[in-house]
Amino acid sequence: MASTYTPLGIELMATGENAGTWGTKTNANLSLIEQLTGGVNSQAVTDSGTPTALTIADGALTGTAQQRVIELTGSITGARVVTFPLLTENFYIIKNGTSGAYTVQLKAASGSGATVTFAADNKGYKLIYLDGVATNTGVFDVGFGDVTLTGTQTLTNKTLTSPKIGTNILDTGGNELINFTATGSAVNEITIANAATGVTGPVISATGETNVGININPKGSGVLNSGGSAVKIAGKETIWVPASAMYATTTNGAEAAQVETTALRPDMKVMDFADSADDHAQFTIAMPKSWNAGTITYQCYWTPSTTNTGDCIFGLQAVACADSDTIDVAFGGQGAPLVPIGDQLLFGSCKGCLNLGGIANISYNLKEKRVAGDVNFANMISNYLSNKIGHSFDKDGELAKRGKIDENLILKLEKLDFFKKEFPKSLGAEDFNFWYKPLFEECKSSINDQLYTSGTHLCRTIKNIFNFDTDDTLLITGGGAHNKFWINKIKELKIKAVIPETKLIDFKEALIFSLLGVLKLRSEINILASVTGSPKDLSAGVIHNP
Repeated sequence: MASTYTPLGIELMATGENAGTWGTKTNANLSLIEQLTGGVNSQAVTDSGTPTALTIADGALTGTAQQRVIELTGSITGARVVTFPLLTENFYIIKNGTSGAYTVQLKAASGSGATVTFAADNKGYKLIYLDGVATNTGVFDVGFGDVTLTGTQTLTNKTLTSPKIGTNILDTGGNELINFTATGSAVNEITIANAATGVTGPVISATGETNVGININPKGSGVLNSGGSAVKIAGKETIWVPASAMYATTTNGAEAAQVETTALRPDMKVMDFADSADDHAQFTIAMPKSWNAGTITYQCYWTPSTTNTGDCIFGLQAVACADSDTIDVAFGGQGAPLVPIGDQLLFGSCKGCLNLGGIANISYNLKEKRVAGDVNFANMISNYLSNKIGHSFDKDGELAKRGKIDENLILKLEKLDFFKKEFPKSLGAEDFNFWYKPLFEECKSSINDQLYTSGTHLCRTIKNIFNFDTDDTLLITGGGAHNKFWINKIKELKIKAVIPETKLIDFKEALIFSLLGVLKLRSEINILASVTGSPKDLSAGVIHNP
């Protein structure tokens, strides 16, 4: 009986075989075992399309795959392949010592088993295992496992490529310095860049999707500071209005007066309010550009002239006017919306125009008149909910698609008084904060379910208004037109939706406001009474010539 060989080239001698050379064969086998357990081989990778074949020689030390450690060398100018013998079950430590930024793939010589690949920039080590499966030997990256460093360790001039950091980084005292939270399927991140001499300074920027903001949130009553001073936050502004800036209303007006504090000292200008009637004073201010159109809170400073034995109640009422709506408000209109005239002139071929912005609003022709108004909250609620789970917005409606209807929540939404009112009607940030958002704050369902439910309710309210013939088209623009979940829901309600090109989706309102300016220059109507509630159509606005 003749000798046989293992897949690793070790000779298995049969009874009576190799008489006189048995010891030599045994020594050769021992050398093979030694090589397989601790040998090192340097293997040049062929710089061609032909794979570099690692071999095993029966009973000899000449096989290039008969060492535990194999270092791949050579200058390569493209992606290369290195093969191992079929049917070989073993593990190897492979070092990618090739030069050139190209991948190196490790696989069996034939068959379709698993493969392992060195990335183009990976010039390190891999621990691999060959499973020896017949005709389909697989190569698997089993790695070196987790490395635990104990005690104080110093990494000097070491490059950490895409390291994974746990939940926090500690300071030298072992206290938490930076905490991290993980967001599933995250696509947006922070990029920090240093700066050369003469440049303004290092840059912290948001990267990932288009139009990504950065949120820095102080805790509680804390403020954001820069250079030792508090940073002004949009919407957070204090405006001091002294009595000297106020004047009495025509009816029940408070009386302007002057009070001497101390003889020969400056007097104070005040407004005197009657102790037995409701008196009024008024003032006019220009809101700062930082105002986010949110809720205005106020605080009154007053002093009774005599001992106060009754109740004193102050209240604040306001009318907001801008260049384009001042005239309309003066005529008794709401001053908004302004876009419907553009909808009528530019997109009159569509029965209606829907804008899905922070608030969804619609305009359409009804009995030969253009009517318009706000329909529901759109991106305002979607962004608010998305922010809760680490997203700046619900891209393509993917978060909403993962949810399901919350029947209890949608029932509460449908009972809100606003959705029962006829046009004209409008919504604002104060409505969102006062009676809409609280329903979601008390909701126990998942954020995905809340997004699904709010989106479904939005589309139902659109259907309730846009209930025309099946051939009537609805032009949809605004940021929400990119929300595929909303658009599909609208189409499911048998609304013939028209989605224009991206430029028109994003810049329709800018286009129309340019048109309003042209109409003003021509002294033509640019505000519709049927939309704002004004007694007549108007040509409104102020022309500024810098």
